[in-house]
Amino acid sequence: MAEYKNQTIVMDEATGVLSVSESLDREQQGTYVLTVLAVDGGSPPRSSTASVTIFVEDINDNQPQVILPSSNLSCLTVSPSTRTGSIVTKIYAVDRDSGMNSDITYQITARQPAWPSPFQIDSHSGNITLANRLAGGDYGMHHLFIVVRDGGKPEPLQATVWVNLLINETLEQCYLTSVPPYPSQTTEPPVFSQLEPLSKPAQSCTEPPWLVLLCGLGMMVFSACMLLAATVIFVRHKNLTRKQTSKREEITPHKLFVKLCYK
Repeated sequence: MAEYKNQTIVMDEATGVLSVSESLDREQQGTYVLTVLAVDGGSPPRSSTASVTIFVEDINDNQPQVILPSSNLSCLTVSPSTRTGSIVTKIYAVDRDSGMNSDITYQITARQPAWPSPFQIDSHSGNITLANRLAGGDYGMHHLFIVVRDGGKPEPLQATVWVNLLINETLEQCYLTSVPPYPSQTTEPPVFSQLEPLSKPAQSCTEPPWLVLLCGLGMMVFSACMLLAATVIFVRHKNLTRKQTSKREEITPHKLFVKLCYK
């Protein structure tokens, strides 16, 4: 027989088989400890006890809960002088499950304005960072649609949240009364590397054309100066070599004449 107060776990006294009388939920109670008493039919009867611990396995029955931001209407102002790589904000979520079922990942699946965007998210930490240097075209409101997934199999559970970032010179608190409609499908291109964001090649497109032209002219002038300097050095070296050769030719006959007279 098994001694357990709420009789959630019951035992067949004839076979010793343990069974449950109701469904179990690991989030409610993860372990059960029972004391089993075995008694023989002898006279006098002999008995012994054993302690049995039952661990309840977890199933993926809880979806992630987004703690931060607290609302889809939350808004944060970002300074245009923010350095590339700086953490702008963080998405924080929890999952009541355990193991892989509580392993949370974060992904940006839609943006407003559309891709490319100066922001990226770390899939494990939830940190949203500035991927590219901000330019004039980046000013204004940016809406990021974040999908938070757990690691449950075969199908993960998920939650969603909007992150709203206003790029503005003044760091006053921004307010929202509405967000873009929820996207029906993901519009985010696949992420090939966390270290090399896809939006990085678009950075050069934000540079003013006159600045690109000025940089090109500067490189041409620098190359011309280097070529001129190399030419001057080569000519001077050649002239110096020629003078030294002429001096040797003038001195050699004189020395030879002196030697002959001495004899």
